[in-house]
Amino acid sequence: MELARWICFRIYEMNPYIKKGLRAKTVQEYHRFPWERMTEEEANAKRESCHVSEQEQVELNRIFKEVFGEL
Repeated sequence: MELARWICFRIYEMNPYIKKGLRAKTVQEYHRFPWERMTEEEANAKRESCHVSEQEQVELNRIFKEVFGEL
């Protein structure tokens, strides 16, 4: 399974449509197996990066209204 994950990660790295700053940097970031645990640093970094900015919130609300209309 680890070999398959490594091959998929290498293919993923070559994808030109994923911006450099948004790509997973390690194989574990790309796909973590259930038996692999996150370090405390990784967990904190993930928590900090999971915030929606004001601009993103406005855009998401616009898309929601466009798709579902006014509820």
